[in-house]
Amino acid sequence: MIVLGDRATGLIELRGRACSKSAREFAESIHEILGSVAALKPPRNIEALQSRFLKDARVSAAKVDAAARDAEAGRLACGRDMNNRIFSLPSTLRAEATVALIEKEGYLVFGE
Repeated sequence: MIVLGDRATGLIELRGRACSKSAREFAESIHEILGSVAALKPPRNIEALQSRFLKDARVSAAKVDAAARDAEAGRLACGRDMNNRIFSLPSTLRAEATVALIEKEGYLVFGE
């Protein structure tokens, strides 16, 4: 985990190998998900939405990659620092808005 929480103490800061390993695994998972989405053949009426989603999601993935590199170099701690850097990115918010539009068309993006 790159952002860990403890209800009693708040966020826990991970540093060193544990942080860099978790950050790299998270970044790789995002790329695997994006590859799976890119391989989908959507219905014509949402092709443009899928394309828009992928464009914004790839921007976010690049920012997560940069954060993972900084964690690997010891310049970024997991926990609060990582959270502040990679969550609620404008590109992620746009991708989430596109997911909402796809769902509005009647498609289940994340399952039931």
